[in-house]
Amino acid sequence: MNNTKHSKIMIVDDEPVNVKLLTALLREFDYDIHGINDSEQAFAKIEDLMPDLVLLDVQMPHINGLEIAKQMGMNERTKNIPIIFVSARNDIATIKDCLKHNAIDFITKPINFNQLTTSVQKALALKNAQS
Repeated sequence: MNNTKHSKIMIVDDEPVNVKLLTALLREFDYDIHGINDSEQAFAKIEDLMPDLVLLDVQMPHINGLEIAKQMGMNERTKNIPIIFVSARNDIATIKDCLKHNAIDFITKPINFNQLTTSVQKALALKNAQS
């Protein structure tokens, strides 16, 4: 999907190893990837960068991924940025909560490479089609 090359992706996860893993898995697609481990600064960084897509961990200290998604949804500038939640939690209640808050997909950890890349490519293609 050539029209998604150089798309900006923000990865928000409190575990640096998870940011590095997601970055490594997506690197071959020539995306412009930015990672942040501090959930308290995540929304400000998202608003500054205005990424094409956010990969967002659900469980983080201080501010969880659902709260960040709520902040994004209430802000005119960020409300249309698609979110893919990434979480070790895979219970129905968590997935439903995530999908209510601007999420277009939910990926469970450990990460399945094919699921991740397919979900990212579809999200970016949809975002480009709406632009």
